[in-house]
Amino acid sequence: MTKNKSYIYQNPTEFDGAIRRTIPCYEEMLEAIADSVFLPPHRCRGLDIGAGTGAVTKALLKRYDHLCMHCLDFSTEMLGILSDSLAEFVGRYEITTHDIRVRTLSGSYDLVVSNLSIHHIKGLDEKRAFFENIWSCLTSGGQFVMGDWFLGANPDLDGMYETRWKEFEILNGKDPDDVENHHREMKKVDFPSPLVSQIQILQQIGFQDVDCVFKKYNFGVVVCRR
Repeated sequence: MTKNKSYIYQNPTEFDGAIRRTIPCYEEMLEAIADSVFLPPHRCRGLDIGAGTGAVTKALLKRYDHLCMHCLDFSTEMLGILSDSLAEFVGRYEITTHDIRVRTLSGSYDLVVSNLSIHHIKGLDEKRAFFENIWSCLTSGGQFVMGDWFLGANPDLDGMYETRWKEFEILNGKDPDDVENHHREMKKVDFPSPLVSQIQILQQIGFQDVDCVFKKYNFGVVVCRR
């Protein structure tokens, strides 16, 4: 999750409520991610990149009794809240403090998921390297499911997307000046890339069955398989 704390939350305890007032389709993205996971019947291991307070992991653990998750986030405070949120699943998850921008991934997983994290990685070349790292961590047939903020195909679309996004935040009670300031600051620390470009990179790496299962303006969910 983002290090730009002023944009979504002032402290980690506010995150779950604040992100739902900030991201127009947050719940829909969570549902699309969970719906798009198809696991083999044997005991499976998953990796949640940028796990935050554990919303994605919690949804998956509820659905799949034979799944255990490894949750990564740069924020120890967020991971502390995650542990409280997942109290009913003790023994089925582990947590590690990890910043995806400076550390590579390791291990072997049947599933890798990420929601609203990969746009923190600069540029398409860096994202390619990260996707290759994910590929190396997946078992044969393993799934990668990515929810994120994407750029559109041209500046006109990006302008429309941002307008709709700001309108959503204002309708949810945010001060218009704060919204403008937050979006301006966000552009300094976040690096979304075009959806189509990232799909092409996944295909070039060798991922199969690449598809966009959900999209609403500049937010979407992409699935693929090794």
